[in-house]
Amino acid sequence: MKKKRENTSMQKEINHRIRNNLNIVSSILGLQISSLKNGSVYKTADILKDSKLRIDAIAIVHNASHKSEDFKKYVRELCDLIKITYNSDIEVEIRADKVEIELDIMLKIGLIITELLTNSLKYAFFHKENKKNILITLKKNADNCLLTYLEKGCKIVDINKIRQSKALGIRLIMLTLKQMKAHMNIKQNGGLIFTIDFKCA
Repeated sequence: MKKKRENTSMQKEINHRIRNNLNIVSSILGLQISSLKNGSVYKTADILKDSKLRIDAIAIVHNASHKSEDFKKYVRELCDLIKITYNSDIEVEIRADKVEIELDIMLKIGLIITELLTNSLKYAFFHKENKKNILITLKKNADNCLLTYLEKGCKIVDINKIRQSKALGIRLIMLTLKQMKAHMNIKQNGGLIFTIDFKCA
């Protein structure tokens, strides 16, 4: 009887995660449709490529080999997939403390990293003289975690324009941050730095 209750509870949890993930996919596609209605000039192939990466970010986190403490492994797999998709040789360094993160939170962080890295590959390293290097770190800070994404040596940009951008990627990041009740800071110091403070569980 106890085992049956455990199986029932596990099945409910799986169903809950499936519903949540389908809602996320639906929201992503809804934002994409809204972007197209507002005059997006992206080619169909680019739209599908970006949408596929966003869905892959959801799929990868549910790989049976991933556990709540496998953040570094998840981000590495995700970044490698994005690099292959964009045929990029950019170096992505990942440093992460041993931290347990709920899979739902790890999924949302994966979506944010997907948008940031995709944007970096598209726009940050256009000139050959720019250093092609990304550093992603995760540190435990009391009950919170601090995620840092650094584009080393990228060109100077207007941070206010980033925050106010209507681009789909930025809108998706801001929506995800709101869902996580997380805060993001953007600054420039040897590169463009995004820091995200969030509850690990």
